[in-house]
Amino acid sequence: MKIEPTGPGSFRVTMPEFIGIGFDDPVFEDALESNNALSWLAPPAVQTRMINNILSNENKQKYISENEAELKDKAKSFYSGIITSIDPEITVAFEFAG
Repeated sequence: MKIEPTGPGSFRVTMPEFIGIGFDDPVFEDALESNNALSWLAPPAVQTRMINNILSNENKQKYISENEAELKDKAKSFYSGIITSIDPEITVAFEFAG
């Protein structure tokens, strides 16, 4: 993200492409499905497979694409709030990558 002045009392906020953050290739495993002594007690790890599927790179990008308008609105609100808290008269323009 980059903030630069565009004139007296005005700024442009340039936002990079939205990406998923917080984890890289997570893999969840059901502790009782590891062929240990208690593995016969465990039901199939449907929930574990579901979590791994939801957190896949493909699904992260799909989530970003499906929610791009909301992500842009949140970014505008967040950065406008910070900038205008310093001076409410400042004009803020936004430019988004992609």
